[in-house]
Amino acid sequence: MNGYPINLVSKERNENNVSIQFANFFLDNSNMNSSITVIKRRGIGVISEIYYFKKSDGRWKYEGKDLLFIG
Repeated sequence: MNGYPINLVSKERNENNVSIQFANFFLDNSNMNSSITVIKRRGIGVISEIYYFKKSDGRWKYEGKDLLFIG
């Protein structure tokens, strides 16, 4: 283009990198229960999970998680 060479390059995928996205944070009206949706991407794969927390003795404690989908 305009005398400059055009070189096509392929996008490299690093399968060792994990992208994490936090979404849909929920806190109930009593401020005692909460959840957050976490989406993890690695390469072309994706996993979405929801994590649950409960406030006890002034500290948030992990209660468990549910798998929403794998793609």
